[in-house]
Amino acid sequence: YNLENNDNIVFDRFFLSEIAYSKFLNRECYIKDHEVEMLIDKCKKQEAVFIFIIAKNQEQLDIVKNRLKDEDKQYFDKIEKMNKQYKKLSKLLEEKGLEVIIKDVE
Repeated sequence: YNLENNDNIVFDRFFLSEIAYSKFLNRECYIKDHEVEMLIDKCKKQEAVFIFIIAKNQEQLDIVKNRLKDEDKQYFDKIEKMNKQYKKLSKLLEEKGLEVIIKDVE
């Protein structure tokens, strides 16, 4: 997609996940810093609300584990580290003036 145009854009979770997962996986983010800023600005203009679902206790972690595909179960022990990345991301978004809601796993 072209970030320069003025069209309304619907984002999937890629841009948020890429920011969190690149830090989690210790690799360069596929989205450049200026592109992240452009995406955040577009979200602010659209008054976007971000909802993160984070496992906060063992019961919620068990729910997540049961939902994982077999090929993803290898990452289960890293969920708490991933949760921390999403919490940091939520703080960044809030600092930029965006609304963030953190919900428990159901």
